[in-house]
Amino acid sequence: MIYLAAPLFNSRERAFNERLKRLMPFPTYLPQEDGKLISDLLERGSSVDAASREIYQNDIRALHESKVLVAVLDGAHVDSGVAFEVGYFCALGKPIVGLHTDMRSELPFGHNPMLMGALDVLVHRDDEIVPALKTILTKLNLG
Repeated sequence: MIYLAAPLFNSRERAFNERLKRLMPFPTYLPQEDGKLISDLLERGSSVDAASREIYQNDIRALHESKVLVAVLDGAHVDSGVAFEVGYFCALGKPIVGLHTDMRSELPFGHNPMLMGALDVLVHRDDEIVPALKTILTKLNLG
């Protein structure tokens, strides 16, 4: 399974994530679809603490079950949830594909070196994701 780590806090971000998931010919965990959204849990009456705990547990389980992480790194600053997922996945010793499609970045030379150092591959266009994943999955004898 592929884990797609991306910002998901507005309809534009969620639509972009859904499009990326459709591009991938592999089973893909997308937290906004396969996990939970905090706004939905709060609307159903969950407390912030309970909703946060549920989201954390679901996503951590999916990170452990996934073979590769694709991280959307767009923006002047990488989304804090994405940064956490990258760090966690890196600590598990699993490969990470970064997708950075815009010109904005935190530093004049890119994003934080700790974040960039965790990546196995950095791509800049949507159509580069699948070839990068196929290469990684082949190396893992899963492709």
